[in-house]
Amino acid sequence: MVEKRPPIKSKLIALNLVWTIPLAVALGFILVAYARLDRCGIVECLGDPGGFLSPSAPIAIIAAAVSWVLLFAAIVAVPWVRPWWRRALVGAAAGTILAAVWLYFILFTRLPPS
Repeated sequence: MVEKRPPIKSKLIALNLVWTIPLAVALGFILVAYARLDRCGIVECLGDPGGFLSPSAPIAIIAAAVSWVLLFAAIVAVPWVRPWWRRALVGAAAGTILAAVWLYFILFTRLPPS
């Protein structure tokens, strides 16, 4: 006899996404702010070539990768949909978009001269 799993109360469990996703994004933003300050300082980017030629590019890549992991874990850890691989696909897609935005923000934007 096949044992049936009890259904997931997805609406109540999905409410955990309300705090896990913003927490992951906020923790990632702290890393991104550190990488941005390392590249440009508080005032402006003087003499920095920008992009992946910047001396702080490895820090930016690490910050984006850790942000990807944080968002991926926040989405996958909450069982809001039954097959885990669907949560993994959504987490990977959302993490990739967030990491790309953070990398662009850190490496390819400049502060205006003051």
